[in-house]
Amino acid sequence: MKKQVDLIISDITELVTMHSKAPRQRRGPDAMNSLGIIHHGAVAVHKDRIVSVGSTDDILKSYSSR
Repeated sequence: MKKQVDLIISDITELVTMHSKAPRQRRGPDAMNSLGIIHHGAVAVHKDRIVSVGSTDDILKSYSSR
């Protein structure tokens, strides 16, 4: 069963993410050294918070919007 979210933004040509595994390291100038790119990406948003990012296929398999 898919999780319900408020908004899905999909088919993003290149979605740039902070690729660092440790959340505390995602700030400051060093964070720019660990960028990740998801081609054909998507973002799932619920209650004004990003709950997931990934490929459009993966997000649409796991989430549906209202």
